[in-house]
Amino acid sequence: MITGVILAGGLSKRMGQDKGLLELNGVTMVEHIHEKLLPVANPIILVTNRPESYHKVAQTLAVQMIEDEIPQLGPLSGIHAALGKSGNPYIMAIACDMPYADPAWFIAKAQDFMHEGYQLIIGQTTDGRLQPLHAIYHKDSRETIERLLLAQDLKISNLVNQVKAKIIPLEERQDIFYNMNTPEDYRTAKGKA
Repeated sequence: MITGVILAGGLSKRMGQDKGLLELNGVTMVEHIHEKLLPVANPIILVTNRPESYHKVAQTLAVQMIEDEIPQLGPLSGIHAALGKSGNPYIMAIACDMPYADPAWFIAKAQDFMHEGYQLIIGQTTDGRLQPLHAIYHKDSRETIERLLLAQDLKISNLVNQVKAKIIPLEERQDIFYNMNTPEDYRTAKGKA
């Protein structure tokens, strides 16, 4: 089994409000991502730097809520914290602002690579961008992530170069990487929901 990780630690500056608590189809984005992870991941961990904001939703969903061990360094710090708490060798990390996330599809696509011992399985969109916030990480990548965090080297490309990584070119499902950073992005997602 794989541990599901919901990353909800961002500052949401451009959105102007906490993205994980935005509603889509009557549920918060954290609940939306949880629902998508539930069939394929157990347990599910919620990583946030605002536990007071997420206490109620974490209780309702019966998920473990944790904070970054190395704070204020972005989503890689949340991934690092989750890898430290996961009892499974792999985690599927998804940002809370990805309304079209599809962990079941991505895990199915990555299954063979997990059996081959890759430490990071990451999608790449047709424009060449790596997608670290809808990706699979192995516990063995934690030490490298910690080293990068302590050096404040937050480039995902540097992590890819330092661990056994598999980049999966994704042409057919680029929608899964859509994320909501602005009120306009949120309106777009609500219009498609």
